[in-house]
Amino acid sequence: MNTVLLQAVAQHAAARLGLRTCDAERVLRDALSQLLRAEEPRVYPQPEERSAGYIKIPFNSKSEQSLPLRRALTYSADQMCMGQYQAAMVLTFFIRGVADEVSWGRVVRIPGLGMFGPWRWASPKKGLPDIATPRFIPARPFRNQVRHMCPPDRTQNEALETYRRSHNLASKPNRYAASTAGAMRAWQKHINKQAKYDVRAGDD
Repeated sequence: MNTVLLQAVAQHAAARLGLRTCDAERVLRDALSQLLRAEEPRVYPQPEERSAGYIKIPFNSKSEQSLPLRRALTYSADQMCMGQYQAAMVLTFFIRGVADEVSWGRVVRIPGLGMFGPWRWASPKKGLPDIATPRFIPARPFRNQVRHMCPPDRTQNEALETYRRSHNLASKPNRYAASTAGAMRAWQKHINKQAKYDVRAGDD
């Protein structure tokens, strides 16, 4: 910032507006500082194109809904030099382990991602008992990564809200006996069927 030029402009403005030169200079400095601090348009990175692998994800009404999880699974397998079958089986047991810990009244902290835990929910209707419901709190690094990498036009509010409504216990009262353990056992059977099919295809 050119101090001499600023003082000259401040003197001219002060004479025209009937202000003291020091007051005009202070106003100009504040205005220029705000302009210099103005943020430049944010540039968001483009999503990486990663392989989705061959492991299929059950319980999805549309195949494209499973692509993000399939890509994450294949990425993990590639980074660990593991087969996709082994990585998928490990994932099912990990998910069941997290669900069990939360169901037993504990919190599971995953560094850089967040914390899973049971949340006590009180019904607004009188006479109904409190219940425990799972809750996820994202960690600060995860919040920052999503904030700086995902532009507002790629957010998924509609998909998240639809998922929340469809998985409300009141929406399907006949499924109260369902559990994460049961879902993972079903997925493991699905993975084993895929592995056997791939082995037979390779023999041909």
